[in-house]
Amino acid sequence: MKTRRSVPLFAISVGMILAPFASAVCSTGKGMDWPRFGGPHGTGVTDDAGWKPDAPGPEMWRRSVGLGYSAPSISEGRLYTVGFDEDESIDIIYCLDAITGEELWTHSDSANLDDLYHGGGSLSTPSVEGDLVYISNRDGEFLCLDAEDGLEVHAANLADDFELTRPKWGFSASPLVLEDRVVLNMGKVIVLDKESFEPLWVSRDFGHAYSTPVVFEHGGKPCLATVAGTGLAVLDLESGEELYHHPFKDKYDVLASTPVIVDDQVFISAGHGQGCLLVGFEEGKTKVAWENKDMNTHMNGCVLWEGHLYGFDRKILKCLDLDGKEMWRQRGLGEGTVVVANGHLLVLSEPGELLIAPASPEKFEPASQQTTVNGGKCWTTPVISHGLIYTRNSIGDLACHDYRGLGTE
Repeated sequence: MKTRRSVPLFAISVGMILAPFASAVCSTGKGMDWPRFGGPHGTGVTDDAGWKPDAPGPEMWRRSVGLGYSAPSISEGRLYTVGFDEDESIDIIYCLDAITGEELWTHSDSANLDDLYHGGGSLSTPSVEGDLVYISNRDGEFLCLDAEDGLEVHAANLADDFELTRPKWGFSASPLVLEDRVVLNMGKVIVLDKESFEPLWVSRDFGHAYSTPVVFEHGGKPCLATVAGTGLAVLDLESGEELYHHPFKDKYDVLASTPVIVDDQVFISAGHGQGCLLVGFEEGKTKVAWENKDMNTHMNGCVLWEGHLYGFDRKILKCLDLDGKEMWRQRGLGEGTVVVANGHLLVLSEPGELLIAPASPEKFEPASQQTTVNGGKCWTTPVISHGLIYTRNSIGDLACHDYRGLGTE
């Protein structure tokens, strides 16, 4: 195993943990990597600039990457994603040239289709940090690969090691890499040392887990907000202490949406009629600021931009203000996905149409739209990196469109 520098646990500070996220938010560079689920700081928002939203971008390349929903992660000119090969019954981790689509390496492992109601295939998204790629799969297996050549640095079955209960639809959360540690939401929140892969701490079992955690500052220290079958948990990142728990669940125990940090509050949402709420923390207890049924996110969560939440209330794209009031709604897109790039919504409809519109609470008015992928289901969020937009469907079509050269200086 390769030797790498590790920051001692006692030396971790709020600034160190949050620095990568702050630098991503404040970056003034035109282009930005998208190295993990949710983009450069895990919120579905990027400042990637130097691109034009007002005309469809030409296709640069497309290729098949197998069945599933793993989003692409982009780092230093390379794209990483995962798909299932039905003929061979294997998951394939792909490393592609992000500009040309050329295959640089692959890594495969035996897997099952797991097509319960959704076609099956990969679920979680790789996380790239430095010269390593971290992957977890629907059976609880965890891999760390060399980003350059795909060689295995570490492999473990966390489901066996930590006696985890496999969720009905498989483990879906993506790894979260923070300084010297890797965070995984697998019902139990498991925090591993990034170098030795030994556990730093493990939480109690919060039930079926499908959602990727987020890090935020609370009480002057870094904390994790995570949702699983029993609701929202807030955990001290350094010690694993459970600071708060707020009950919240839908009838199928499917809380798949990533929490959204709103200052020192957390917005959570779920499908199947459960709705959404904004919860704060006061005197050691949770306190609900508001709760309603106006945002039932199912496959993907909301994104926060300039005091407003954008997301899919099942098959209706909506904008809510931070009091929970609906500002507008847009039908006809199916159960799609949305991210924000440099003040614009990038919306991928369920049938595969990419729509780009200003992120405005006034109305949804696309500046451009085009079909980028056909067939299957488009439940994977679009990704933008250095002016290139990547879209994927469930049957494995991955397409790259160029939005860099449309009159941009």
